[in-house]
Amino acid sequence: MPNRGLDLTGLRLPVQSIGNDLLDGITTITPSVRYVSFYSWMVLSYLNARHPDRWSSFRSFAEPVETAIAIGNILRDRQVTGVVGARGAARIVDQHTDPAPLTALVEQSAANIYFNPCQQLRFLLAPTLHVPGLSTERGKPLAEFIRGIVNTTRLGGRFSSGEAIAEANLSELREFGNTTHLAGMTEQEADLLTDGIIPVAPSRNEEVRRVGTYAAVLGVADMLGRVPTEDDFFDEVQKRNRSLPDALHGALNGWLKYLTRDAIAVGHEYLLQELIGSLFLLSKSRSTVPSAEVVGHLLQDTQTQNDALDLYGLRRTEENACDISFEELYKRIDAHTAGDRITEQGISRWSGSMSELALISSIEASPARALVLLPAIWCLAAIRASSWPDPINNPSRGAAGSEGTL
Repeated sequence: MPNRGLDLTGLRLPVQSIGNDLLDGITTITPSVRYVSFYSWMVLSYLNARHPDRWSSFRSFAEPVETAIAIGNILRDRQVTGVVGARGAARIVDQHTDPAPLTALVEQSAANIYFNPCQQLRFLLAPTLHVPGLSTERGKPLAEFIRGIVNTTRLGGRFSSGEAIAEANLSELREFGNTTHLAGMTEQEADLLTDGIIPVAPSRNEEVRRVGTYAAVLGVADMLGRVPTEDDFFDEVQKRNRSLPDALHGALNGWLKYLTRDAIAVGHEYLLQELIGSLFLLSKSRSTVPSAEVVGHLLQDTQTQNDALDLYGLRRTEENACDISFEELYKRIDAHTAGDRITEQGISRWSGSMSELALISSIEASPARALVLLPAIWCLAAIRASSWPDPINNPSRGAAGSEGTL
């Protein structure tokens, strides 16, 4: 169900909150870490030129730089990924527009997209008024390194001097693209970025959690001998007997909380998809449909619902899944997971087939299963969270409430 990035059920914010707490400095719309380098250099160039401390003025300077980076990358490599404004840049290249206008290619500029991540990673400092500053220990060394690279080009030298450029020749943009290619990071630049993203001596709690997350991902990669998938990582997260060192168990517990909330969101989103599908089907010949009729239409597919619970041994012979009460379903899942259940830092783990990852996979394979597997997800969440401490201050909660609430 295409949703254009909207949180249609209102359940994504808690998931994102947990994720941001465990791994700041990166979002779903920050496609390339090299933009952190470019942003730092743009700020250095702007500040050195002593331009006004106004965001609108900084954006007017930054947009031509971003456009030049986009066009330069497309000129160098049409297959490059992560370029902000790639489609607009490709159109300019295909039209052989020369000189090319360096006007904005996207509504959401890289300066906006990367502002918070650059601050969280301490390459940029919070602005005194409007334009951010550069941190001495991370931002300035990185910015100066990039300036040294781009200053070997005609456009790079002009941008470094703080000049706002309205247009540029394709030959200049191609030259500039050779130094700003997103896949062309040098080892020294990678080291400067790594020092900020995974600092050797984390100085803040946010950095400790971020380092723990990266260490856990790298640990899973080391165990598998390859780049892990998302499911590889979450499989380790939910295991009762984890393979990673004890020092990383705090990070794994945090990501299990994330998975618990994510499963709830996924289940509701797929159920909403099924409800909308039924509504469209039933409303083809009329303008309104009673809600009970829509729900009744979903309940007709008893075989799918029965099969969904059979996957986990939660249905008795001759029993219909939709006739099982929530309380009874909870009792069965509780018993199913109780055999070797352990609790660590307020969150429960067990062996066996019942897990959020398995339920999500089952729903994705057949969205109609969401009708009975969503209650199962809620039951799992209640069992996972039964001992979570301090629910009022726990970032995994949905709202303040009694102990154990999500």
